[in-house]
This record gives sequence, structure tokens and C-alpha cells, in this order.
Amino acid sequence: MDKSLHRILNHVPLSDLDSKESDILRSCLQIITSSHSCILRKVIGSFFYLFLEGRTREEGLNHIFINNQRIIFKEIKKVLESEETPLDIQETILVMIAEIASKTSQDSVTQMVLHCLVDQLGNNTYSRIISFEQIKKIAFEKKTTALKLFLPFISAISIQIIHKIKTNSEILNDISILFDMSKKEFIELTLEFVMPILIVEENEEIIEEISKIIGCTIPELCIGPIHHILAYILMQDEKCIETSSTFLLKLISSGLNNIAIGDMIMAILQATLNIEFLRNVSLDVWQAFVMTLDTNNIIPLLSQIIIILLKDYIQYTPSQQQKIIDILTYLLIDNKDKFANVFEEISSFPALPEFQKIIEVVNSRKESITVEQKIKHLIKNALHESLIVSLEALKQLKITLTENQEYIQAIVMNEKMEDYINLLMKTLLDICKKYNDINIEIQRLACECIGIIGAIDPERLKINNTNENHVNITNFKNFDESVNFVCIFIEKQLVGAFRSACNTKSQGFVAYAIQELLKFCKFTPDILLNNNSDNSIRKKWNQFPKQTLETIQPLLQTKYTVIPVQNKPLTYPLYPKQKKFKDWIQLWAVDLIMKIRDENARQIFTPCKNVVKSEDINISIYLLPYLVLNVLITGTDQYRNEIYSEMMSVLNDNQEGSSFIYDEQKLLCTQTIFSVIDYLTKWSRLKRQQAFRKKIIKARRAGKYLNSDDNIVPDKDATIINEVLAKIPEYVMANVSFRSKAYARALLHFEQHIRKRRTAQNNQMEMQQLYIRLQEIYSNIDEPDGIEEQQILENENAGKWTAAQTCYELLLQNDSLNKEYRIGLINCLNHLGHYESIISQVNGAISKNPLWEEDFNHYAVEASWKLEDWSSLDLFLEKPCKPTFEVMIGKLLSLKRKNKYDDCLKIIEKTRETLTSSIAVASMESYNHCYEYIVKLHILYELETFFFNNKSNPTIMNIDQPHHYPITEISNILNIIESWDSRLKITMPLIRHRENILTVRRSIISLRLSEIKDHIHDNEYNLLKSEYGKMWLLSAKLARKSGYSQTVYSCILHASQYNVLNIHIERAKWLKDQDIRTYAVVPLNEECGIIEWVNNTIGFRHILNSIYRAKNILTPVSELKEIYDRPNPSPQKKFTDLLLPKFPDVFHEWFLENFPDPGSWFSSRLCYSRTTAVMSMVGYILGLGDRHGENILFDDTNGDCVHVDFNCLFEK
Repeated sequence: MDKSLHRILNHVPLSDLDSKESDILRSCLQIITSSHSCILRKVIGSFFYLFLEGRTREEGLNHIFINNQRIIFKEIKKVLESEETPLDIQETILVMIAEIASKTSQDSVTQMVLHCLVDQLGNNTYSRIISFEQIKKIAFEKKTTALKLFLPFISAISIQIIHKIKTNSEILNDISILFDMSKKEFIELTLEFVMPILIVEENEEIIEEISKIIGCTIPELCIGPIHHILAYILMQDEKCIETSSTFLLKLISSGLNNIAIGDMIMAILQATLNIEFLRNVSLDVWQAFVMTLDTNNIIPLLSQIIIILLKDYIQYTPSQQQKIIDILTYLLIDNKDKFANVFEEISSFPALPEFQKIIEVVNSRKESITVEQKIKHLIKNALHESLIVSLEALKQLKITLTENQEYIQAIVMNEKMEDYINLLMKTLLDICKKYNDINIEIQRLACECIGIIGAIDPERLKINNTNENHVNITNFKNFDESVNFVCIFIEKQLVGAFRSACNTKSQGFVAYAIQELLKFCKFTPDILLNNNSDNSIRKKWNQFPKQTLETIQPLLQTKYTVIPVQNKPLTYPLYPKQKKFKDWIQLWAVDLIMKIRDENARQIFTPCKNVVKSEDINISIYLLPYLVLNVLITGTDQYRNEIYSEMMSVLNDNQEGSSFIYDEQKLLCTQTIFSVIDYLTKWSRLKRQQAFRKKIIKARRAGKYLNSDDNIVPDKDATIINEVLAKIPEYVMANVSFRSKAYARALLHFEQHIRKRRTAQNNQMEMQQLYIRLQEIYSNIDEPDGIEEQQILENENAGKWTAAQTCYELLLQNDSLNKEYRIGLINCLNHLGHYESIISQVNGAISKNPLWEEDFNHYAVEASWKLEDWSSLDLFLEKPCKPTFEVMIGKLLSLKRKNKYDDCLKIIEKTRETLTSSIAVASMESYNHCYEYIVKLHILYELETFFFNNKSNPTIMNIDQPHHYPITEISNILNIIESWDSRLKITMPLIRHRENILTVRRSIISLRLSEIKDHIHDNEYNLLKSEYGKMWLLSAKLARKSGYSQTVYSCILHASQYNVLNIHIERAKWLKDQDIRTYAVVPLNEECGIIEWVNNTIGFRHILNSIYRAKNILTPVSELKEIYDRPNPSPQKKFTDLLLPKFPDVFHEWFLENFPDPGSWFSSRLCYSRTTAVMSMVGYILGLGDRHGENILFDDTNGDCVHVDFNCLFEK
């Protein structure tokens, strides 16, 4: 019978199986659900699946079976739920659907079966046992576990289970047994699915039951899946969103008084404000949120709340605006006494009538605040993790700095720089780096603030690179050191990223990373109890700052999970296939994370994979050196070769002669590779020092000193890193550093390259070329003492521009098509002020080679505006030329002359945006490295203020009668010029920086004079001309102090045309015009006295001995005496042939060890060479004797040479 029915059902038309029309289906369904014949029910049940699945040979008719599934399971569920259904029929149905699930390949059928079976769990004992066994049977037939069977449908089935826990408490027990997990584990697994629905249903009873099972509070229960809850709420209709949000806030009201939870909710609410149809509901939720928070916990969020609400206030409807006013009234008027202490941190309000009362209340508490306090508050807000708060703080900072320029300049000029000015400049530079390629507006504002402050001399600022990586000496093999790294990483990077996340997805990834890292450190919820954790773990926890703890504490109990994604294998090198810096560094960092083998490192970095791929590239930059080091040490040879090829790809692309365009993206990549190499070098050095210390301790314990038999062999890890670093050519590093304008770094690597080539005994011609290149590096770091024996460079650095000009002209006679010679000649003419000759040279060069037009036109543009030849300026600006800063100045002057102020503003904005990227890259190295760009910001600000504070009045300018220019305009010009004096004094006292500023000032004053000449009185005109002449006098003074005698003469000639006071004094000083490290000595009598202790110094002999000892170069005194006592050879031969080889030159290694980064290395080396030279000259003049290795000291903080013991003077 059953076979016949099978054949019939397999061959009947599909319409006969359709539940809408099929008599066969109705009859079979009736037999299954009501027949008293067990055999008949089983026969019908054996082929019932044919009504539920389509035939393989027929397509396009699946809708029949989908409809059948719905109708059949609806009827089955109805029968199973009926109390009148006999138990034997229930059993038949449950067994039948279990068999269907075992056979089917359709997930929809399996899901419906499992729904029916789960419904019977917790029911009567008989049905419960059958359902329990049938679920196990299905899992067995499908060769899986019950848990894995349910997982694809867990989101829907978990809701079904949770809804029953109040009425059928046994259902959780059955599920726990089936899934082989506790009730708590099951609920934690399904929280993200069930909580959103329970919140929307406002099912507080079941939520309380769940919290009891898990053993946590209701706020804690809602915190973990908060993103899922809020996302689900926002998918409902407007009324439901409002009621559900209010219910959620009610549940977690006590938990809201936690920064992390507040940040999560604010991120959602901020996003909903940008969605127009959700805005009304969002504002209602905002109000509920604010009123639910404890007032003490609103304080850290107050500025952020106000800024978010006011961001697009003008665009809102009147009713929406009123809601915002109500919220602000509650915060700032109703609770003014509670928030009064933070009113000074609140930004300004729109100048609208509805804000009048709020403004009065807030301003009444701000009256007593000083400029210093205001700036400190704005710095704090500018460093805020929220982009919108930081942006508003910078807007207010710009206004504050503009209004208080005289005060700021006075503070900067104080003998001791105030700490908050250091912090201010550091903050602005850090913001440029942090938001590079992320938000141009916030970068631009930071640069505007830098321009307002001015280009402060680096010697006056103390800006330390706090982003320097903490060195993990064991490479994460030591657990305690790994925990230290994780704590620093969480505090310095992840907490900020969590709080600044602009969307819930990014915030969730960061939260997951923090959650997993806290687990790695063994921080558990027990840490919050006084007596329930290990003392060392508690000590680590308590070292976190309070604000960090407020953010990470809730994440001790969260249950974030991430679905792993399999990354495709990559082909190296990744660069330059990835055109954007962000794409390149994120792709590389993620690939390195996937290659980590060490267990500790894997547990630390794997949770950060999605964070690395987020919008914030700062985390990628921070982690990359650690990832590179770890993969180099623990990875395969292939991984090492890939890393090496990646680094070399970046470096080679940025060498001279590269075929790729050189831009800011490549500079960022290059600077990142520099940071990686610096970290590897520092790690290797610390590893070497660690090995040396261990060897010393071992030798001391054995009661002996290190000798030649005690070889200090680097361990395997250090050897690997040293080999990789050794493979990177010093010459390549020097070239790339030079092109990146990291001249100290270039000098460091080039000197190492020369030492290696010299050791290899190369021919003299090759060495000469290397020395020429070395001199070129020196010429770019304002170190004339380092340049010898190259006539042009000597002349240029000595300010002998006429002599240098002659050299270039002679070279061009032999090679007139040499571009570099012609550019050098133009540079000389520029310093000499021969601007007409520059234009002639440019025209001549272009006529010889038209392809040079773009390369040379920008020199002509610069010369034209310095000559005030406006027609030539316009002519050259129409031709193709490189968009240099000087060309932008030329465009600005041309547009200003035509009174095109809107176009001027656009050029200023465009130029400033160009400088932001340069500063972001250069400041990664040091403040000095980005100083030339800061000078340009300084100039740009002065141009902007002069142009827009003194707009020409067209009505006045067109009047035929003279002397009608307003006296207030003249006063404004004089006030600006007066402020310029103090701004110039704070800059680095180098001619190449200050002269650039003065040249632009002269051009804009001259342009202004030509505009107003016929509209002011003669005495006013002469007064302005005198100010113009003073600028030439300042240039003369600057050139004189820099030793540029020919430039002094030229400037004095210009100044003499304007009857400037004190010009004769400057001329006299020009015709006339230098400190030895000393220490205090107080003689007590002819034989004794008190001598000052010379701090931070170490004797020359001690330095050499320590280096020789480390190299196992030890020569006993007895051996030296034996050589000395030999009758032959001659003393000279003994010294040069026998003694000197035993003491190789190693002093340079002290500088490399003591000053590892290029900037400090070069600075110390410079101090050494200068102080040594001066003392040599003075010692020779005085006849100073007794100069042995213990009387010559070196300062280990800056490299100064310090001589002591002047008791022995020859011929005294």
C-alpha cells in the first residue's frame, strides 16, 4: 500500500499536491491528526515529506511546497497544543516530523520541525520525553550535535524558549541537557536575540527571570547586547521607538551612570539625530536619557551633549528646536548649581532669542575665568575622544587665541615657557596627526590655531614624542610584560577609540577588543570585590586612571563575539599596489596579525583585527612595529622575506629617481617604515644591553671580569632582527631620509655607510663622491662647520652668494643644460635680491629646454611678487608651474591687488589644507622636522589678517580727491605691524625662516602702500614707509647675526632709502662682531678650594673602556709595558704600528648607544664637535696641559665636551 501511494504521489500533477486544492493532502492530514489506526498513521506519515519538498525534475513551482509547509505545520501545531489530542496521535506526529527533519535538505522544514518539538519540551511528561528523544535522533541522523543542529535557527527558537520559561520552567532544563551546557550559558548565548524583542515587548517579568538565572542586575543584562537592542528598536515604528527607548532607559537607569554605557547610548542617539524621520523620537529619547542620568555623571558628558544637540539646530523644525531648549534648560538652568564648576568648558550658543536666558546663566559663571584657565579647558576638550567635541573646542580656541594674541605672545616671550603653551602646541600637532586622512576640517582648524600662535622656536618648546612605542623586550613571551603592554595599549589607544567611535559597529569592535584583552590580563568581575583577586592583578587594575576604569569596567561582564572571517593570502609587496596610506597600513597590519604564532601575542592582537580595519588608522600605526617584530622572530623565512620586501618596496619607491609620483601618501608610508626600523633598532639595542648586564652579573658572581674568552653572543631572536636590519642598505636609508627632509636621520645613516665603505678600502674617487654627498646633507641642517672643501657649499653656507654665483656661472659655461646648476644659480640670485636676473635666467632656461617650463616658472612667480612687478606676476601665473607655497603667495597678492577677496579666501584655505598633510607627516618625526611648515602657517595667518582686517573701501578708493583714507584703517595697519614684531621674536633665529616671513611682510605692505598712496596724507604715508624700511633693517640685522655679510649690505642699502632710524648703528655693527662650558670654582687658599660637581658627565677613558670591554678588546697594562720596553722599532713606529691597532676608533658608538634616535644623535654630535673645537683652540692659546682621558669629560645628556683640572699650564 505504502509503495503504491509513493508512486501515485510521485506522478500526480503538482496541482494535486497544492494545499489550496489537494484533496489528497487534506485526507492524509486528517488521517495523521485524527485516525485511531496507528498503522495507518505510520504509513501515511512515511511519505508525508513529499507534500513538503519539491521534485528535483520540476522547477519554478517551489511556492506550492512553501505554502504547504506553512499550512501543514500550522495544523500540526494546533493538534499538538490541543489538550483533547490523544497521546498516541501526538507520538505519531512527533515521530513523523522528526523523520521528515532527518530526511529533508531544506532548512525551512528543519526549522519548523524543531519549533514543534521545542514546543513540547516542558509540556506533559510523555510528549516531553518523545520530543527530547526525537531531537537527539535528528542530530544523530544528521551526524551532528543538538547544539549545532539548532544554531542556524537559534535566533528564532531562543525567543520561543525564553517566552516559555515563566510558565514551563522545565524547558530550560531540557535544553541545557540537550545542548550540554548550563542554563546560564544558554541564555548568555542567546541574549543578543532575545533581549531586543523582550525590550520592545516591555516584558519586564521575563527580563527579571533571566537576570536571576545569569546572576546579574538588569542594567548589566542590558549592557552586553545594547547595540543589538538599540538597532532593533530603531527598526520599529515611531511610537514603538519612543516607548521602547523609554522602557530601556528605565531598566538601565542605574547603569547609565557609567561612562562606557553613556558613550554607547550617545553614539546611537547622535546617529538618529541625523535621520530626519527619527529626529522627533530621538529628541524625546535624548530628554529621557538626560533626565535619567545622575547629575554627577552628566558632568563628563555635558559638553558633548550640548554640542551634539546644537550641531544642526538651525535645520530643525520649531517643535524640535523647543525640545532642545527644554533639554538645555533642564541641564543649565534647573541644575545650574550642580554644573556651575564646568560651565567654563561649555561652548558658545547661537545668538538667538530663545537662548538668551541660558547664555546669561552660563556667562554669569564664566566671568571670573582667566585666559590661561580658558585655554587649559579648551585643550582638554580638544583632546576629547569625541570628534564633535574636539571640533567645537578648536573653534572656540581659535576665537580665544585671536582675541588674546598680545597675552599669548607675552607668555611665549617669557624667560620660562609656561607648561600649558607646550601642551597647547603639542595638542594641536597631535590632532593634525590623529585626524589625518579622517577629518580635514578639524585638521584645518588645528593648523589655523598654530598659525595664530606663531612659529615658536623649537629651542623654547619642550614637545616630547609621547607616542614613542613601549619596548616589549621579551616579544610577548613573558606574561607580565605582555600584561604591561596590554594595559598601556588599552589606556593610550583603545579607550580613546571606544569613546570617539562615530558608529556602533566600530564601537562594538573596540569593545570586543577591550573585553578580550581584559580577559587576557585575568581581569574578571571579581576584581571589583575587595578580597576576591590576586594582589598583583589588583595592583595592575588600580594603576588605570579613573576615567579609563569608568570606560572599561562594564566590559568585564560583556559577551561580545565576532564572527571570524577568513582572509585571502596576499601577494607581497603590498606597496605601491595600495594607493592610499590607510588601505596599505591596515591591509599589512591585518595580514601580520593572521601570521602570529606565539600564544600570548595571538591572544593580544587577534581581537584587534577588526579595530585595525576601522576608520581610526592610529591604532594600526601604533601596533605595526610590534607586529613586524613578532612575525620576524616567530614567523617563517617566507614571512621574513615578505616583511623585508615590503619595507624595501616603500624605501626604494621614495629614493631619488623613482618612477612614482612623490606625494604625502608616500611620505606617510615612508615615515611608518622609519618608525618600524626605529623600534627594531631600539629593541635590538636593549636586547644587547640586557645580555651584557647578565654577563657582567655572571662574571661578578664568579669573582672575575669579562675577558676575551667571554663572548657576548646575541640570542636567536636578536640575531634574526640584526640580520634583517643589516640587509637594509644604509645608503638607501640615507637617500630616503634626505628626500623626506629628515636630515639628521639621513646624516646618521650616511655616516654609517661611509664607515663601511671606508673599511672596505674603496678607491679614493668613490670616497670623494660620498663626502660630497655628506656635505650636501650638512648644508641642509644649518651646520656650516660640517662643510669643508666644497667651494659652492662653503660659499652658500657662509652667505657668500656672489662667490657661489660665480661658481655656478663657471659650471654653466661648461654645461649649460644642467638643470641643477641653473637652479643653484637662481637660488644665489634670490638671496642676493637680483630678482630681475632670476626672471631672465628662467626665460633663458625655458628657451633652451621648453620642457623645463613647469620646473622653473615658480621661481619667476616668486621673483615677480618680490619685485612688485604685477604684470609679470600675472603673466607667469597663467603659465604652468608647480603649486609651491611661494606660487600660492603670488596668487594671493595678485588677487588682493584686484580686490577679489572671496578668491583670496579660497586660495588661503587650499594652501592651509595642503600644509595640514605635510605637518601631520613631518610631526611624526619631531617638531623641528615640521617647523618649516609651521613657519608657512605663521605667514599665511599674517597674510589673512592683513587682507581681511583692511579690506579696501571701493567708494573711498574711487574718489578723485586725495587724503580721504580713514584714519582708523591707518591705525589698523600700524597695530598689525606692531603685533608682527613680537610674533617675529618667538620664531627660530635663523635667517632662512625669519627672512621668509619678512619678505612676505614687505610685499604686502608695499602693495598696500601703492593702493592708498593717493588717499592719505604725506605724514601718514611717510610713517608707513618708515615701517616698511624697518623691515629691511630687521633683515640686515638678521643677516649680520647669521654671518651673511653681502646680504647685510644689500638690506642696508634698501633701508637707507626710507630714512630709518638706527640704520647707522646697524652699519657700524656690520663693520664690527662669540661660550665655553664652565663650572664654578671657589678658591679657599693657594692650595685648595671648592669645585662644582659637573653633573651628567663621564670620563673619556671610562667611555672607551666600557666599549672595549663590550667588544672583548682588552689589552693588559703588562702587554703595553712590554711593547714600550722593546728597543725596536722607533717610538713613532711602536705607536702607529703596535699600539694604535690595539685601540680601534669606537667613540662614535657611544653616540649611537646614548642617543638612539636621529634627532638627538645629530644634536649631541654637533655639541661634541663644537665644544671640542673651541676647547682645543682655547687650550692651545693658554698652553693647557695634563689632558688625559680622565680630565676630558662628556655630557651624556647632550654630548658636550667638558674639560676639568686646569692646574697645569705650560710656560705659566
